[in-house]
Amino acid sequence: MQLPSTPANMNQPPPAAPLAPVPALQLPPPNPRGELMAVLANVDHLVVRARKLNRAVEQIQKALPAILDRLNEEEAQDNIWVRAVAKTPAEVAAEQANAPDGTQQWWIVYVGREPGLYSTLDAAVAQTNKCPNQQWRSRKADKREALDYYRARYEANEVVKWVELLP
Repeated sequence: MQLPSTPANMNQPPPAAPLAPVPALQLPPPNPRGELMAVLANVDHLVVRARKLNRAVEQIQKALPAILDRLNEEEAQDNIWVRAVAKTPAEVAAEQANAPDGTQQWWIVYVGREPGLYSTLDAAVAQTNKCPNQQWRSRKADKREALDYYRARYEANEVVKWVELLP
């Protein structure tokens, strides 16, 4: 069976309409005075900003020596701290073996220069003064309760000994 023939132009798109002419772009005549005025306005704006920046730079230059001196003083005061191995509860108990078992106030230092049990506040403060993340507790109890508190902190990995490295 043979298909009927189709005209050759049936599968082609219709011809495009001719394009209309584009009118010429009308530019205003050159105005050298107007262009010059715009450039001068931009220059004035930049000069004002430059003056403001110069004043800011002068203020910074005046303040900078005092700021640097303060930073140097702070750095000189800040020493480096490193972690070290703290005493075990058994070592702390051995140190306090000769201490009286009666009721008295104990200070438990568990983050400081030398974690342990102290029978005076001054001794505990000496172990934590200027120490990073210092932690200590006072307990009005007997030596056994203070040792138990230290042991609990030790087993929870909360006992930290800090050693200060001098510059």
